[in-house]
Amino acid sequence: MNDDATPVGIDTNIVIYAQKSESDFRKIKDMDQRREVRTLSRCSVRLLTRLQDSGHPIFLSAISLGEYLVRVEPDVHVTVTRELSKLLTVVDFNQRAASIAAGMVDCSKELNSSMRLKIDRPVLMADIKIIASLVAANVKTIYFNDMGACKIGKQVVDARMLPTNPSDLIELIEDRDAASSEPE
Repeated sequence: MNDDATPVGIDTNIVIYAQKSESDFRKIKDMDQRREVRTLSRCSVRLLTRLQDSGHPIFLSAISLGEYLVRVEPDVHVTVTRELSKLLTVVDFNQRAASIAAGMVDCSKELNSSMRLKIDRPVLMADIKIIASLVAANVKTIYFNDMGACKIGKQVVDARMLPTNPSDLIELIEDRDAASSEPE
């Protein structure tokens, strides 16, 4: 790992999409939605690979881990958590995070109202806690696959949407090959 590489945070959906398999894709009946989920999956894996290759520690909020585990059978939670911990660091919602979250609440409500993000209070509070957990762990950049959460995150951190465009020729070719070989 690169000593000067700062930790980077990711949101729940990036973990979810990165774990999708061909059987998950086949369950989606709508072909446009299936293509979109495949693309998001490929982009999530590519982001995680880029971060690992560049030596950035990857952080995930424990709140995001909880959201992810809802989709996993309870008898494999320990195994899944152990596997995820090989790839990333899970950070808690601690006292510092609580203070950061408290400071974000009023601004986030105002942002939600002014931008008409249509985020209900439980989702807004979960997003704030996820962001605050990561900021409290000294994360400077967080990647999202949720525009509302990304806008909320911009209050306190370098918040970015999941990059969906290939960054170089190799990734462009890989994307084209993957898209052309996808089974319907």
